[in-house]
Amino acid sequence: MHPWRSVPSCAFVLSILFSSGAVAQTPEAKTYQIGPTPASIAGLKAVAGAVPPLDISNQAAAQQRVAISIARSVPGPGAAPGKPKSFGDARDQCRSTLGRWDWRDHDGTTPIRDQKTCGACFVFGALAAYESSYRIINRKEVEVSEQELLNCAKSGNCTGGWHSTVFNFIRDIGAVDVADMLYTARFSSCSSRAKGPYSAKNWSYIDSHGGVASVSAIKEALCDHGVIVSAVLATGDFLQYKSGIFNEFAEGNGSSDVNHDVAIVGWDNSQQVWIVKNSWSKGWGEQGYMRIRWHSNNIGYGAAWIDAVPIRQSNAVREATQRSLRDATSALQPKDIRALNNNRFSLGH
Repeated sequence: MHPWRSVPSCAFVLSILFSSGAVAQTPEAKTYQIGPTPASIAGLKAVAGAVPPLDISNQAAAQQRVAISIARSVPGPGAAPGKPKSFGDARDQCRSTLGRWDWRDHDGTTPIRDQKTCGACFVFGALAAYESSYRIINRKEVEVSEQELLNCAKSGNCTGGWHSTVFNFIRDIGAVDVADMLYTARFSSCSSRAKGPYSAKNWSYIDSHGGVASVSAIKEALCDHGVIVSAVLATGDFLQYKSGIFNEFAEGNGSSDVNHDVAIVGWDNSQQVWIVKNSWSKGWGEQGYMRIRWHSNNIGYGAAWIDAVPIRQSNAVREATQRSLRDATSALQPKDIRALNNNRFSLGH
């Protein structure tokens, strides 16, 4: 016998869909305000440049296997199954069961940036996640050079790219301080390939196929890793967003239709929203931020976390990470290696 003895309410069905990670459009009226912003004046093509790889499903699955292997081989503080968290930093306070969490309240974010009229959102979104992890783990705020990653990571250019290659570059090569290469909002040739001081231990997609991650999975990632990068479908209303809860629920050509990278810094259950950090200056949204309803405009697609290397263990962790990466990659099937290499940068290429 079916457990429901009566027809469930629409609100109840929507709550089930949201909690399970399924995408559900809403018939509700718009709860946000729009108007002219620097981004809307520049135009969508000038500021939105997220271009997912065609084989993102294979890439995400392979990257998750690599990330699991690295996590096992390069131990560190974290969350073991069935045991209390023991990160030794602000992540110990975060629980996915909390009604609200915002990394801005826990020294887990860095200032709003402005990518200007260059579609390098994939660099800015990736760095928002990395700088968050670095600040949480090392208790030090840094500003990494977006320009070096744009020029050197082989992740794209001002017309578009994807954050996976940015993460690979930070993990394998390391990034430099913004003072070493200022942002010009123009793509140019790579002038340096020296290893930078800012590196990562590990990174992974949240969803095993790289699709829209579930609400619960995103919350867990936020608690365990800090701010995460995510793609979203930016529209005319998105460009003009000024305030309120963004609930456009535009899907374009489907759940994989995205064109812009942002960073998710927290959530609020009472409003069913993600708190999103953008890179379109403080003149956009709520001082550079947005409250967006879960699943609206495919938010959560391609979402990924990254773990910075602790300063005190930098050399040892970097060497162990690269050894584990080589071992994990050698154990993959050829098709999986190809999927990784489609967005992977190394000195040998």
